[in-house]
Amino acid sequence: MKKTLNELIRIPRMGNNIELDNVEIIKNFSKHASFSFKNKSLDFVYIDGEHIYNAVVEDIQHWVPKIKPGGYIAGHDYWYNDVVGAVKDALNPTNICSFKDSSWLVKI
Repeated sequence: MKKTLNELIRIPRMGNNIELDNVEIIKNFSKHASFSFKNKSLDFVYIDGEHIYNAVVEDIQHWVPKIKPGGYIAGHDYWYNDVVGAVKDALNPTNICSFKDSSWLVKI
């Protein structure tokens, strides 16, 4: 049985607030938010943005350099056709994990 990404990484939640000191939820345009972080400074990035092919590719291109080697990039709404294609084309992953909540996850 597939789990949700939250079940897999066991994020403690209190309503919509994540209760971890090292997790920050950013509500901003993805491209603009990525400029706030240094390259190779993040362990994990979760994107929930537009579902248009070019927008998904652009989000991935802006965030991948920010992730440390061995870190993860993930996102939502994987089952949208444009999202599936964009993730595969932008990351060329050998292994994409997908979850029942339609999240996706790729190790960098």
